[in-house]
Amino acid sequence: MGVPGRARGALALWLAVAVALGLVLAACSGDDGDGGGEAAPTTEPAGPPATLPPVPTLEPLEPGVLRVGVVGLGTLDPAQVSPAVFGELLAADLLYEGLTVWDSITGTLVPGVASEWSANDESTEWTFTLDPDARFADGSPVTADDVVASLNRLVAGGAEINGRRLEAVVGHDDVVAGDSDALAGVEALDEATVVVRTDGPSASLPILLSAPTYGIVPAVTPIEPQADIAGSGAFRLVDNDWRTVRFEAVDGADVAVDAVEMVVFDTEDEVQEAYDEGLLDLAMIDPELVPGATEIVAETTGGDPVVMVPLPATVFFAFDLRHPVTEDLRLRQAVSLAVDRDELLSGVLAGNLPLHGVLPFGVAGAAAEPCEMCVYDPDRARALVEEMFADGDVPLVVVDTYDAPAEQALGETLVAALEDVGLAASLRVRPFEEYQQQVIADPGGGGAEAPEDPPETAEPADVAPGVARDRQVFLFAWAAVGGDGEASLGPMFVTGAPDNVTGLDDSMVDLVLLAAREATDPTQRAELLADAERAVMGAVPVVPLATLAAPLAVGERVEGLLPRPDGTLVMGLVRLSD
Repeated sequence: MGVPGRARGALALWLAVAVALGLVLAACSGDDGDGGGEAAPTTEPAGPPATLPPVPTLEPLEPGVLRVGVVGLGTLDPAQVSPAVFGELLAADLLYEGLTVWDSITGTLVPGVASEWSANDESTEWTFTLDPDARFADGSPVTADDVVASLNRLVAGGAEINGRRLEAVVGHDDVVAGDSDALAGVEALDEATVVVRTDGPSASLPILLSAPTYGIVPAVTPIEPQADIAGSGAFRLVDNDWRTVRFEAVDGADVAVDAVEMVVFDTEDEVQEAYDEGLLDLAMIDPELVPGATEIVAETTGGDPVVMVPLPATVFFAFDLRHPVTEDLRLRQAVSLAVDRDELLSGVLAGNLPLHGVLPFGVAGAAAEPCEMCVYDPDRARALVEEMFADGDVPLVVVDTYDAPAEQALGETLVAALEDVGLAASLRVRPFEEYQQQVIADPGGGGAEAPEDPPETAEPADVAPGVARDRQVFLFAWAAVGGDGEASLGPMFVTGAPDNVTGLDDSMVDLVLLAAREATDPTQRAELLADAERAVMGAVPVVPLATLAAPLAVGERVEGLLPRPDGTLVMGLVRLSD
């Protein structure tokens, strides 16, 4: 079965997070551009070899060198990183800097490669002026041609999930379709000025471009991940065998550490062992050691300090709002009220952060209390079920998930919760590839055909043409790719959006999000986004479960560790006591 064209974006986004979700949860359960510059090469850089060398015998910690233990590192190319893999996000952030940078202390944007930026009245044309002091690690200046090339390669040759978020830029679809090799909406006016034009209002564009995936790369130099990458960030790569990856600070960089050494392990247990031996400063630890974490700063069950680094990725159970069983708001409310999220965060979702709405932990514009129904209240859920089905004719609610142990465990937990409040429920577990095509690839009305032989556990009533009849409640993961709420709310919930997997059709949500896209004042935009999130959650299209996180045990010599909501660290604050 092929993937419908309009669904490819949602599928790519889901795939990137679902793979990372499986990794996270498995631990818990056992050419020329319009600006005249040359387009950057789109050849994918070499990743890790099929067989990695053994983890090195670690020497004692070096003064001035921050050693970080991670699990998983598949790329050093910012265009290729997954927004749900901490090691890749950290490496991209060390090596490359975006046009803008998100300041987690003030909750505002600050200059990156660009010293200033401004928009026209409609927020459809953004002008970025580059910092004259912006340099690559080899000392060459960062020019507008580099910026143009970087954005072009994201769409033409980068991972779809990252290029997809630039879909508002004029010419995006032409590049994706192969009809153009450059974004018509990205232009270098001179060596220090770049203009980005969008098809509609896009007030959040500067925030989006602060994400590590949008770091600026040299226009004519291919990325060679083995060593000596001259990026635009505060560090340069000096050594890499895919087990030990060493980054050294660039002269003049505003950082207090001399180098960052990333050591790549196979399992959290191996990371923990090295940390316990005092050989790591920061360690990605077993999520089971920090169950039920609700704050950025936490501690392990043994009392060790932990910083929970929120990743720009979230996990939900989603509803197909066009299905006869789940179209009733009261049923969706009952399902949400039946879920004990605290239990999940202490069990199968341990080591992640709570999610009470749509927006990931710490993202700008998140509402304080977006979801009235995102509490555990089984009595209220039972009352709703009794009200809906007073005649006793309770329909079968089918929960879809895929065949990874932890994901299946999430489905089993939901089925048990639904049965506990009086609903008939059944779990349907599909192979991963079948799940991504049969369940995720049709975003609620994209025209997917029903399977020839529907499973006996699910015999839904007749549905309108073009509706995915074989889907009611399903596990779904989402990558925000950017620190602003519109990056999640718009693609997921605007009526008819290709990534609208639930089929939500709400004119109020559409109007508020349009206003947010036009608002350049950060405070006003945040208020509008919060209103939009509350409006979305009032319709209960999803049951929020968790914001994915990377739990980092913090060694005693590390000070000033502060995470950003994009899954990176504020390296300018990190100090080592020695």
